[in-house]
Amino acid sequence: MPSYGQLTTLAASASPSATLPLNFAAVLFPAFEPLDVLGPLDPLQIVSNHHQMNLHLLSHSMDPVTSATQMNPFNSSWPLTINPTMTFDDALASNLDIDVLLVPGGPGARAPIETLQPSIDFIKTIYPNLQYLITVCTGASLAARAGVLDRRRATTNKRAWTFVTAFGPDVEWVSPARFVVDGNIWSSSGVSALLFFLSPSSLGLMDFKTNPHSTADDGTKTNQVTAGLDLIWAWIEEVYGADLAYEISGMTEYEPHPPTYDPFAERFNVPPSP
Repeated sequence: MPSYGQLTTLAASASPSATLPLNFAAVLFPAFEPLDVLGPLDPLQIVSNHHQMNLHLLSHSMDPVTSATQMNPFNSSWPLTINPTMTFDDALASNLDIDVLLVPGGPGARAPIETLQPSIDFIKTIYPNLQYLITVCTGASLAARAGVLDRRRATTNKRAWTFVTAFGPDVEWVSPARFVVDGNIWSSSGVSALLFFLSPSSLGLMDFKTNPHSTADDGTKTNQVTAGLDLIWAWIEEVYGADLAYEISGMTEYEPHPPTYDPFAERFNVPPSP
């Protein structure tokens, strides 16, 4: 395993994009999927040891944002709570120069429009100034409602395909696809597909005793939970160079999959795109 010093050397010797992103932000709304946020941010935290990077966690207010859903039949105190670092309004008022915006999915993406409207409005307003927009899973539904995916190629969680694509009649939705890149918009098929594997009885999916992993052509085990991670590794390679991306994947013992790998399109009966 390489040391952080070795990674610093690799990062310096890479051939990254001309202008490296400085300010990263994640949109938070009630009942977001934690892995949609934390999954991509984890390898980026390693990158931040070698390049200056600032992280902003944004929401409509400064109140803590919970990943809990309204349905909690066992009164569990498990859900994660994140404290925003800035509100949408304050970010706009201060002219915060956001370079990369991460939009997660989760059960909250199905919330009433009045709950999601602040997030949608912020995405619409800030998008023209971004270097990159990254959507994970059903987070694509917020970007679609903001209109920023119109006439662009994008993908989303195949289990939620009908729900999400209804919000983007002018979007070129791509299936099968683990993730899709169209210009500065990167969209992944869905980290938060994990939620569906955790509640098979209520969603009519596989028996929980069944191994919820699929086998790729190369024999490795994977599932849709890691689609957002596959996207972020490809993005790191694009922006910071292949050597750094490769070494970070070794540190974390994660093997990224290509954008064409998508067994879940067939599983959830999503037809191939024209």
